[in-house]
Amino acid sequence: MRISSHADRGRLVDAAAGRIPCDLRIVNCRLANVITGEVYPAEVSLFQQWIASVDEPGSCALPAPAQIFDAEGAYLIPGFIDTHIHVESTMLTPSHFAEAVLPWGTTTVVTDPHEIANVLGTEGVLHMAEDASSMPLRHFILAPSCVPANPALETGGAVLTPQDIRLLLEHPNILGLGEVMDFDGVCRNEPRMREELRCGLDKDLFLQGHAPRLEGPALASYLCAGIDSDHECRSGEECLNKLRLGMHVNLKSTSLSNHLAQTLEGIRDVPWRDRISLCTDDVHAQTILTRGHLNRVVGEAIGHGLPALEAIRFATLHAAREYGFRDLGAIAPGFLADIQLVRELDGGQPEHVFLGGQLAASHGQCLFSPPEQAAGLFPQVEIHMEQLRRPGALGIAAETAGGGVPGISAGADPGSASGIAAETDNDSACIFVLQYKENGGPFNGGRYERLPVSQGFVDFSGDEELCRMCVCNRYGSGEKAVAPMRGSGLLRGAYAFTVSHDSHNLVILYHDEADALLAAERIREMGGGYAAACGGKILADLALPVGGIMSRHPVQKLAEEIHHFEQAAAELFAFPGNLLRFATSSLSVLPGYILTDRGIVDGKLQKFVDEQQSNTPQQADGASI
Repeated sequence: MRISSHADRGRLVDAAAGRIPCDLRIVNCRLANVITGEVYPAEVSLFQQWIASVDEPGSCALPAPAQIFDAEGAYLIPGFIDTHIHVESTMLTPSHFAEAVLPWGTTTVVTDPHEIANVLGTEGVLHMAEDASSMPLRHFILAPSCVPANPALETGGAVLTPQDIRLLLEHPNILGLGEVMDFDGVCRNEPRMREELRCGLDKDLFLQGHAPRLEGPALASYLCAGIDSDHECRSGEECLNKLRLGMHVNLKSTSLSNHLAQTLEGIRDVPWRDRISLCTDDVHAQTILTRGHLNRVVGEAIGHGLPALEAIRFATLHAAREYGFRDLGAIAPGFLADIQLVRELDGGQPEHVFLGGQLAASHGQCLFSPPEQAAGLFPQVEIHMEQLRRPGALGIAAETAGGGVPGISAGADPGSASGIAAETDNDSACIFVLQYKENGGPFNGGRYERLPVSQGFVDFSGDEELCRMCVCNRYGSGEKAVAPMRGSGLLRGAYAFTVSHDSHNLVILYHDEADALLAAERIREMGGGYAAACGGKILADLALPVGGIMSRHPVQKLAEEIHHFEQAAAELFAFPGNLLRFATSSLSVLPGYILTDRGIVDGKLQKFVDEQQSNTPQQADGASI
């Protein structure tokens, strides 16, 4: 499709033919041609939002333009296109996000607002679209496909039905279906997922995938369902396999994980790489402020040995072709004039950025500002935490009481649903313990351990490494789950937050139950965000009142607030902080063991940990899975 298909190109034709003057001509530049792979001197003439002509220096026969722009020897490259990002993960509203990334050369993003959709439903998605429209960044949206990610395993703030998705797909800036995370449901041909995919297929729209470690018949069935892309490759082998089977692969470097080196190694000897693009997925506001946006990923790819022009091509022409944008991603006549002027082809910050023929950013400053009323588009969200105030709610009872999941305290009423142990006696209980692996993804491990019992509850006082994790439904359902966890690095106190993909429930890591409740209360007062408590005092907090996941501030102020919070909260941890370290700790569709508000999930099997495992003594003493 052409983004500018509804515009009148008649005057553009006249400008290109020399019958009317162009608006601007960029001279004294070197064009990095992502179509041919060449770099050569050129002059580029712009008319309105388009490129009208590309000529050798001094050879342009067109009339003098209204303005000459001297590039002073800079390279011209197309504006970058991020093929997959959750703007909410930056904790910036869309308008402030645009203000932050335009100076780094990003001119187009394709976003999946399933974070806000899990909180506010379709209303949240439409608010994101409206806020984004207040800034010139090309902001396209994919309708969230799995809200919640897996309704059988968690409870969020909203449920998007196929009818909701069909309604969203009528919006002019919504291109297709967002990442289809319930790969298990797709592969099993479950009616819910079949109907959701049908929404996009009926309109011949893009279907974005999410298929971590999927292979063999499962991957084949996923592709046969109509999925177009994947951004979850963690190894070169996985990347190559998906390319061979026809997927568009979005290589990524995020603030949560970076497998760029491994995935690039897998495609090093592949001769045709035109189905590869780049994305940022989940990125920290501080990262954007100090290191940039998609330009950072381009620079990292170059650093890993990818030729510079090919890395730029991944982030421009390949990205445009992936989504069928016929007039984006290159500098050629008839293309939209989204252009960066860069001093080197290394992923550094551009000196100037043109968007649709207009100068949008210069020397690191965005030349547009969000309107003051933009932040008011989003309604205030109430944080529910009544279930945490009941006696014993944050402990893990040693006795079995009714159904549930081994090794957790779960349910809407902690008095009637206590922790379920594999084996329990008066002095100890054998229960399931999560193992957090900082460099291996969220809770990739887990095993049964024998822990001491005191006064009917599991006693954590003798093991400093062992803390507890609580996931509390914040939308009023009353559900919550508590499980032991190793490897978090938490030494004392409590650390609470509502940025917890994808349902964004209230999560607390804690040693002290009083501190946990104190931190949770501060979260409630702020309407969402982060809070750290120790010794009965709040050490630091970070307010995210927009849906409990976004700030109302621009990137500079937000980054400063994040820095102050991380510094203050660092005294609770054994290693340096990262605000997003635990953001996927409740994401039920990731491999490994995950805790949701309803219990411990085996992400690979997409089932709760089997209660029958409690009868197998070997698993109580076995190595981490």
